[in-house]
Amino acid sequence: MMPALAFAVLALPPGADAEFGATADPALVANLERAVFVDTRDVETCASGSIDGALCLSPPVLLHPDESPASFRGINWLVGTFGLEPAATTVVFGDNHTDNEFVAGMLFLLGQSRVVIWRGDPYSMPTSPEHGTGRHRGMLRSVYYASPVRDGYVALDDDVRRFFGAGSATEVAFAAGDEKTSVWRRNDDGALLVLAEGAREAVAGFARVLLEQPPAPAQVHIDGLRGRTAANLGAPNEDDTRTITFAVILAVSLGMILMLRTGLAHRRRTMARPPQ
Repeated sequence: MMPALAFAVLALPPGADAEFGATADPALVANLERAVFVDTRDVETCASGSIDGALCLSPPVLLHPDESPASFRGINWLVGTFGLEPAATTVVFGDNHTDNEFVAGMLFLLGQSRVVIWRGDPYSMPTSPEHGTGRHRGMLRSVYYASPVRDGYVALDDDVRRFFGAGSATEVAFAAGDEKTSVWRRNDDGALLVLAEGAREAVAGFARVLLEQPPAPAQVHIDGLRGRTAANLGAPNEDDTRTITFAVILAVSLGMILMLRTGLAHRRRTMARPPQ
């Protein structure tokens, strides 16, 4: 029986298509070329005191009020308003490890070429966060973020079913594991699947998986994300069917109301005409 899940990540060992790492070495960060700092603390804190020019990108900026993640299309637009270039190295820092891992994981999935998580105290970085101010998102894009989403890391519902349906899987101890996250290993090929209660925990777990082994072809299951392309959206689920049915009923009802109003108006005009 497949464990219940709201969000999942499938990670396959090894073979990276991009750089993803973590460091607490100030010298390494100081020598990074084209580094862009990303502050995951709340927006008010970031705006009032951060590394000068750091992007104020806390988890709530990437999540809907119900904690589901924004679409990659929406995040693509968002980072464009910050002026983030896909080729830049992003250094993600803040005062909460899970927030840092979540934001870093989302940037990696979005297509950022290199993502580095700062593991030390934010104030021990080469440039202290108290010496400048962070940047809010803009209203319009200043950069067209043209990096393709790493959709090969995104697991659809069928991918998760196949993981558990192809053979036996064993829950394993892993850095990604906590009270809200579990990690499973498929016995035939060693593929790893991270299950979590929500998007924030799952993407943070995904980041920790990638830090323990080289980034590899992986997949992410996001509850509510329908599919990577129109071809693999699959059959509509029950919620989709209800939504479509409601939309059709609403359209027909509005059409009937409009016809009725038009007919009544025509009748009034006819009755108001003087007899010939």
